[in-house]
Amino acid sequence: MVEQYDASRKWLLKVAHDYPGGLITDGLSDHEALEESPAPQMVTPLWVQSTEMLGAMARTLHKDQDAAEFDAFAQTARAAYAKAFPPTAAKSTQAGLAFALYSGLVPEKDRGAVTDALIANIQGKRQGHLSTGILGTKYMLDQLSRNGHADVAYALVNRRDFPGWGWMLENGATTLWEHWELSDNTYSHSHPMFGSVSQWFFNWLGGIQPATGAVGYDSIVIRPQMVKGLDWVRSSHRTVRGMIVSNWKREAGGVRMDIEIPVGSTAFVYVPAQRPEQISESGVTLVPTAQVAGVELLRTKAGETPSRTDGCVVYLVGSGRYSFVVKP
Repeated sequence: MVEQYDASRKWLLKVAHDYPGGLITDGLSDHEALEESPAPQMVTPLWVQSTEMLGAMARTLHKDQDAAEFDAFAQTARAAYAKAFPPTAAKSTQAGLAFALYSGLVPEKDRGAVTDALIANIQGKRQGHLSTGILGTKYMLDQLSRNGHADVAYALVNRRDFPGWGWMLENGATTLWEHWELSDNTYSHSHPMFGSVSQWFFNWLGGIQPATGAVGYDSIVIRPQMVKGLDWVRSSHRTVRGMIVSNWKREAGGVRMDIEIPVGSTAFVYVPAQRPEQISESGVTLVPTAQVAGVELLRTKAGETPSRTDGCVVYLVGSGRYSFVVKP
């Protein structure tokens, strides 16, 4: 961090000097997208993220004056973006809407409307297809899932026609392409361009994520999205503290979740049930929760997530192996 700070600061100050109004008008935008998006709508959110990241770095290094300056850059850009791109602009592209949601430039009161506009674009204008490039795809899959629409993301990922990963497989691909279309060597046929779908598998189907503010996965979120058409998932992630495991399977009308949390970590586990009485852990019904050591009931709805992901009972667990079973 110390070694990178000065170079990052110089870059940040140069961009702020070149674009004093806060809107960044030049940039690559959403590379290899099928629907062109204006550069300011794409690059400005990334600029805001950059200023906020370097601001956090400055505070960590006790450079409070720099942090205040970077915060001012972010505020200017946020105001300029809000004026140029109203949050309910339904004509925006999939990438534009996804960028705004992911970067936090959409006010909380408008997030539902923006998410609805994104889904309308996918299911209406694009007839169930994506039109995003390498960054827009990553952000769109994440934000659909984060806002309670993992089923829409899963439908995009699972398509076999153009464009998508299934289309690559249908055309004999054994590696990811640089572009959604097969080309006569104009584009690379072995490129990590659209590999963000792998992260989505682990973050949302498996549900493994670092908690907000986590350091080295000392705090973990296990929040799998059990989408229709998928009956089981096995996922794991090796961290500096050890292996995280999140496996789930539909069985006998209910769900079984097998979880492993490494030593030195705690985890928020989101179990898909309406009431704790439906849930057992290693054969013990979790009422009262004190019957199972290390398992603490936090709330009966997923309070850390937007309201559209209601329907979970949330537990805080320590390191160890757990087997949650949800009765129908």
